This record gives sequence, C-alpha cells and structure tokens, in this order.
Amino acid sequence: MRLTLIGSPSLKHKFGKDFQLLATIIDKTLGKLEGSITFVFCDDTEIQHLNKSYRKKDKITDILTFTYARSNTSKKDLLGEIFLNALQASRQAKEHAV
Repeated sequence: MRLTLIGSPSLKHKFGKDFQLLATIIDKTLGKLEGSITFVFCDDTEIQHLNKSYRKKDKITDILTFTYARSNTSKKDLLGEIFLNALQASRQAKEHAV
C-alpha cells in the first residue's frame, strides 16, 4: 500500500504528529493491499466546496471519501482519496469531549 499525504504547510505544521500517527495506523491496517490511497488535508473552504459539488450539501464537514474502481481510473493503482478537514475534526472532538 502506498500512501500519499497532501496538505498545506500550515496544516501539516499544526497537525504533523497526527498525520504521522494516521499514516502508521493505515500502513498497519492496509499495508498488504496493492494500490495507493491519497489523503488530502484541507481547510473549511475546500471541503465545503467539495461537499457542495459532489454531495449537494453546502456545509463544512470533517471528512469526504472517494472510492475508485480500478477500471474507472487512469491511475490503475489508485484505490481512492480521503479528504480530511483536520480543523473541523478538531472542533468536533472538543465538542464531544474526545
């Protein structure tokens, strides 16, 4: 399994340790799968735009996932993409005392 982490430098700086922990957990869980997953760490504006475009919901969310069938993508090994709004996830964690 190949993981690609994409995100703005400010998000990577703020949540860097969390990014590394997430990558370790995913590698242990999915490491034997062939293919790749892209994690995109984004802000409120970007995820709201994606949520509106793809789910017709004009609101901020914490995570969006897109699964790709191998035959439907130009990158044969790309299994999917996960868009994570770490800022919203952090707000929700505080809200739920997690």
